[in-house]
Amino acid sequence: MRSRRLLTWVLVLVIALSAVVFSWCNAEPPAPSEAHHATPATRPVEPPPASARAEAPPASARAEAPPPTASAPSEVADAGRCDRAALDQILRPLDADLLQLLLTPDGGGGRDLAAALFLGRLDRDALRAWSACRGDGEVGVTDFLAAIGERLVMLRLELNAAQAERWVERFCQQSAQVLKQPAFADAPRTRDAAVFLSGRVDWKSGHLPVPAGSLRLPTTLQDRIRRPGGIKAIQPADYAGLDFGWMRELLEYDHWSLYGAGPLRDLDESAWNYTTWQFPNDRTLIDWARARLAKGVHEQQFEQAAAEVRHLGQLWGSTETMIGARVRSRLYQLEREARALTPLALPPGLPNDEEITLQRANVEAGRQFLLPGVPTAVRQRALACAPSPCVALTEATGITASLREVVPGAAAHLAWLEAQPGCESASRRRLAKTAPYSPRGLEDVSLGLQTFEVLLTPRPSTGP
Repeated sequence: MRSRRLLTWVLVLVIALSAVVFSWCNAEPPAPSEAHHATPATRPVEPPPASARAEAPPASARAEAPPPTASAPSEVADAGRCDRAALDQILRPLDADLLQLLLTPDGGGGRDLAAALFLGRLDRDALRAWSACRGDGEVGVTDFLAAIGERLVMLRLELNAAQAERWVERFCQQSAQVLKQPAFADAPRTRDAAVFLSGRVDWKSGHLPVPAGSLRLPTTLQDRIRRPGGIKAIQPADYAGLDFGWMRELLEYDHWSLYGAGPLRDLDESAWNYTTWQFPNDRTLIDWARARLAKGVHEQQFEQAAAEVRHLGQLWGSTETMIGARVRSRLYQLEREARALTPLALPPGLPNDEEITLQRANVEAGRQFLLPGVPTAVRQRALACAPSPCVALTEATGITASLREVVPGAAAHLAWLEAQPGCESASRRRLAKTAPYSPRGLEDVSLGLQTFEVLLTPRPSTGP
């Protein structure tokens, strides 16, 4: 997934930055004239090549920074104020390089090249200025990583806010297309499957122990179900002994609240963390869906199997989460894959790949219209258009709460998000108290958000 590639790149960036710091610390100090030449004031910023520009940031998206001068580092040092504000002043001349990182496409190694250029300039300019400011011969890598992460976040949010007004009508047009497909409509919420599923589903967590659910499959069986070849490769021996009766019983419920029963309901709100919160193991339930569809194909009872898998997808979609929306789309894709192994015609209302791609991109874009900095009128317009407004509210709440120590006005923005009606309040109430991100996490958030041009341009759909 793209998020994993981004995380890998961020780790590479951190490692490379540490290597640059180490090499600089062990290098001979430059002559004064060389150091003077390396300042941000005298080194022009080269624009990214045309092929690497996703979209040129508007003037309103650029940080308002005073023009740097050759004497800026020494002035900071002379003032004796070597704190995070001073570090922010040192980093501001690097905004153009940071924006290049944010706007450079992932493909073709473009972002790796942009990162290398950024690290080279960081070595020449900012590290020397910060070390001079400290006056103790130490570079302060921890402060640097935290500050760079915060600059990335602020630039990302400024760029997002500047673009939002231009793209909101395109978003509403695509939302209208998504809403034509009834499979993506919100389900009624009268019969909650939470109690039924809480002891059965396998929960995963980044930091807390979670008991295994009764639906957990042995590793060897998981490997067989996920073997190359898809559903066609699954054999009757692979699912022999599995009891699919729970999927038939699940048809009695119309939605799934993650807070109605189970670990999330019982978790102390002070322990919440948006990056590591407990969540049903989507891969486990997708494996069950694959096996159920294969069994339906083999036993010529496909319509019953498809109905059960489709309903499982609809329950996932009702969780009001990004991953729930993705799993729902994935289960629709699996049904189409399995149905192709039968002589049966496609039923009306089963989304095709183009509709799935459009819906997934639309869901991802929805949350970004609700992030800090976006004008209130634009937020309200996007929320009124969104086919999945509750997903957008949930995800935007988690991101905003995680950045509340970095982003000015985050508390007021959280209050606005929590005040929006029509969705389950438990998720937003808990997410509003999530722990702040670590510096590396701040970098992850800034690079995990995309430009609206990328989000609202259809791309091939893949699994969750």
